[in-house]
Amino acid sequence: MRRGVLLQNQGRNEEAMRCYKTAIRCRPKLASAYLNLGQLYANSGDADSAADVWKKCAELDSNGLRDPKAHEVAATAAVFHLGRLYADTGRYFEAIESYQNAIRRRPVNYQPQGIYNMLGEAHAKLGHYEEAERWYKAALEAKPDHVPAHLKYGRMLAKNRSRLMEAELQFLKAKELAPEDTSVYFHFGHVGKEYFPAMGLLLARCSRDHEWPHPAAAGRQGLSLKPPEHFHFWGYGFPLLAGRSLLM
Repeated sequence: MRRGVLLQNQGRNEEAMRCYKTAIRCRPKLASAYLNLGQLYANSGDADSAADVWKKCAELDSNGLRDPKAHEVAATAAVFHLGRLYADTGRYFEAIESYQNAIRRRPVNYQPQGIYNMLGEAHAKLGHYEEAERWYKAALEAKPDHVPAHLKYGRMLAKNRSRLMEAELQFLKAKELAPEDTSVYFHFGHVGKEYFPAMGLLLARCSRDHEWPHPAAAGRQGLSLKPPEHFHFWGYGFPLLAGRSLLM
């Protein structure tokens, strides 16, 4: 098992797969081997094999194991990743079922914010915005500095023109928590392009003397990784005054 992890970390995936399969033959209840093998299948594009392995992992019995807590953590992670696999292929109802299963079975030492966040995203994809908001808030209550939840929640809020300032607060928080994370800036740029018309409502309130940067500015900021003089919310440069956005 340890050799499989080492090989996987080195990118030697086929050898790692063989190690995990050998580990499973020797220890049929080794949940972590199933978990990692499923991840390798998923990374290689073999979604069906990944799903089969993770389902088997979820069904493993922990009776008689030396470390049942570690087993339950790995099994919960397998159920969670199965949900993500479903979500990646647009099977959101099945994804929600898997996430809820992961919540029901997770041990106390398994941090829930990732599951809650993905539940929120799946509900948002289905247009269940109230339910999605409930899960995004649950994720942030469990871990207030969970950047993915701030980004996903902000993006959902941005779809409602009356809640654009709330969305901005989520993006500002994400930027504060992860100022060196390029994905945060690229996310701003992507959302800026998607919701450009809605942003015009807010721009109308701002001084016409300013020239607002193109939405691609946020993407360029992600490349530079240097704190900007203007915070590029969705690609627009909103001037900061005493550390606060004009829209706050």
